Amino acid sequence: MKLILYVLIFVPFFALQAEDDMSDDTSLEAVVEKPVETIEETKKKVIPSEEFSEKQQQWRISWKYLRGANLIYDCKKRHFACVNNDNFEVCKEEREESFRLNKTVLACAPLKTYKDIGECEKEQKELVAKVPSKKFCVNHRKKIID
Repeated sequence: MKLILYVLIFVPFFALQAEDDMSDDTSLEAVVEKPVETIEETKKKVIPSEEFSEKQQQWRISWKYLRGANLIYDCKKRHFACVNNDNFEVCKEEREESFRLNKTVLACAPLKTYKDIGECEKEQKELVAKVPSKKFCVNHRKKIID
């Protein structure tokens, strides 16, 4: 009984799907007739190195951060990261919010802005090699409420 239902429901669907797939212009004749791109046309599509370095800075390094030349320490996830300017500003705001809420452990520590990503990543590697200090994340301004 299940087999009959399967055949009645899915077989017509797959047949329609196959017809749709054949309707696009990917037949052998269409591919053979398509003109070949010249080397000059291909070179025009290549990103120049100066644009590439700008785009490279916007690479996502996690679900939360984009790559950049600003070093932070994420106190929640306990790791260093070289992030873009927007992420650096968010880190500052999260830290100020932690101070405002009088939290013991701060959310983030904006550490330093470097002239380029390479310098930031070099410092990040050096800090990762050391035992990370939690001093970045401790709220020394915490008010003790009795």
